Amino acid sequence: MMFKSYYVLSRCYKALGEQGRADEIMERIPSTFGDRAYWEAEFAFAEKNMDMAIEKCKLSFHDKARYISRCIRLARMISVEVDGKDGIKKQLDLNEYMLTMINAFLSGGEYLPHRMMYQKMSLLSGMVKQYVDLRMINRAIECMQELIEARDMYLDFIKCPDEKHCLMFLEGDDDGIWHITPEKIKGYVESAWEELSKSDETSSSEILRELELKI
Repeated sequence: MMFKSYYVLSRCYKALGEQGRADEIMERIPSTFGDRAYWEAEFAFAEKNMDMAIEKCKLSFHDKARYISRCIRLARMISVEVDGKDGIKKQLDLNEYMLTMINAFLSGGEYLPHRMMYQKMSLLSGMVKQYVDLRMINRAIECMQELIEARDMYLDFIKCPDEKHCLMFLEGDDDGIWHITPEKIKGYVESAWEELSKSDETSSSEILRELELKI
């Protein structure tokens, strides 16, 4: 295939010391087969530079994880503009899809990338309100529970981040950390709780009384 020819040709130029020409050829590889960081990981692997290979591989994964969730978020925002309140079910479907993707990305170890946690916290807080508006209280409560668990997990993580480990994210990457202060996390939880607790359908819920103790 053509992309393999570009890959081999780029490696040849690099071996000859013509890094500029190697980079130029590599830019021709369609992104369908991997971004630049991915192909740099392939090069490093071929050269037996395993430390560089895993670093570049994680960098490629990290960027994809970030932008996949952002694509889903943008699709939801488009629905808000096009469908308005009539499209709230579609918007919630996209939110559920995004939550599934974020949880999948966060499942690879104990390290919690800051940007992904920020996305999860803001997403769940909004979902609680949406489900309350639709009077789907059971799902709203489930989202509230997950929001509290995510808060506790993240606050525990930031106490001793050096002790944590992840499979695919770049450990120690503080990208977006300014978005996710402990105060902002607590604000998301309190905002969602306010929406949930004022619903008439939750006023007598035993689960809500148990959750209130964790707020």
